[in-house]
Amino acid sequence: MATNLYELRRDLTFAQAEGLEPVSKAARLREVTPQLRALLWRHIYASMSKSAYYPPFSRSNEKCFSDPWRGVLLDKQVELDFGMADEFDNSWDINVKKIKSIFVDGGWAEFYGFLQWLLRHRSSPLDPACVTACLEQGGSAYRLLEDGKTLFPVTSDEEMSVVNRVFESLAGDRFTDARLYLRNAADALVSRRPAQSIREAKLAVYATACIVCRTNSPRDAFERLESDSALHPAPIKALTSLCEYLDAQGEMATVANKAEAKVDEADAMLMIGACASFVSYLINKSQNIAAK
Repeated sequence: MATNLYELRRDLTFAQAEGLEPVSKAARLREVTPQLRALLWRHIYASMSKSAYYPPFSRSNEKCFSDPWRGVLLDKQVELDFGMADEFDNSWDINVKKIKSIFVDGGWAEFYGFLQWLLRHRSSPLDPACVTACLEQGGSAYRLLEDGKTLFPVTSDEEMSVVNRVFESLAGDRFTDARLYLRNAADALVSRRPAQSIREAKLAVYATACIVCRTNSPRDAFERLESDSALHPAPIKALTSLCEYLDAQGEMATVANKAEAKVDEADAMLMIGACASFVSYLINKSQNIAAK
């Protein structure tokens, strides 16, 4: 009994163990907790400090950045802030203040958008394992995919395990398009483009279905899947109905050039999860789908 109590309390804070705080909080897509801001800033500040140096023979004795952060900060000024390269200021104080403001005061889109940009930079100074630990401990609704560069929305660690298994099953040249579509779906969701995210998630299903059924036509592939005795019709009908519903929600908005008006992040998150699961289902069943 004592061992069981120890196991239960070992990973909890005192307040959680005594029932004063919840053991876990439901993650929200548009939420950045103070804990997450603090954890990530600690990691980024430590990384920036490793690139700090005092230029020799400098009269100002002002600390500056060496690579990789010097190159990252220069690229940020040009690619994100649309500033001129020759006007770049490499001083420590100015740049630390700018980057810190994103992690302290930035909205959720700016916060996660800049984090993903840093992870994808060709000379990224961040450690994906440390970022993952910060996301988990800080109660984030996002996790890193296996590439260590792409943020993916999840509601639980169990769901993230499913998503990672899906991407593992999509490894290799055969499913390159499907893997790209799913990553694009996650990118669009992080960038507040839920309608685009839904379209990319559906394209991942279509690409997988075409490969599994050995056809270039998504319509032919789905007709084949619906008639194949190796597959249960319920998952196919469920996904088809979901696609039709979301298409109907977005159709009028798309015609009016307001693609985001009828669907939101919750719809996109549902679609990504459904499509990722269906892609995994198709791949697992592909051995049983007879070629015509």
